[in-house]
Amino acid sequence: MVAKGTQKLYGYQHGDGGWGWWKEGESDPWMTAYVVWGLAIADDAGIDVKDEVLRRGVEFLRARLVEFEASPDMQSFMLFALASVDPRRLDKTEAAALDNLWEARDRIDAYTRALFALSAHAFGQSERDRREDFAGGYDFGEAFVEPFLPPRKRREGTDGQTVGRLR
Repeated sequence: MVAKGTQKLYGYQHGDGGWGWWKEGESDPWMTAYVVWGLAIADDAGIDVKDEVLRRGVEFLRARLVEFEASPDMQSFMLFALASVDPRRLDKTEAAALDNLWEARDRIDAYTRALFALSAHAFGQSERDRREDFAGGYDFGEAFVEPFLPPRKRREGTDGQTVGRLR
């Protein structure tokens, strides 16, 4: 069933690397971020995901990330999807998006802040996920950021339990 689902997703990928709401039509950045995030979760779970499909989705998002500087909700979700794939590689567009969201941190809602903090933490920008840096006192420390990171970005304790730190 999983193989059938991933094959269907592969078939819905458009020529530009993105996904839309339908097989035909324009690629949509939100839908592309959603699919890329889902494929990253599948990959973390040990499901065989085609690297080329994921790479093309990542390229689609990176190419459009700075276009959403005026839309922090969208930019934070795209950045979160990219961080879910390969947080070890922070490219210039992702760095620019992190900078943009950091500057907007006092004007964005809690959900957008959470996505930003998760992304910043995954990309190793932990100075940008501290509670005291966010208006309203949102706590994005160990209790709210690290437990929600994908498994490959956490380390495991001696008893095999995830302890909520990056590996």
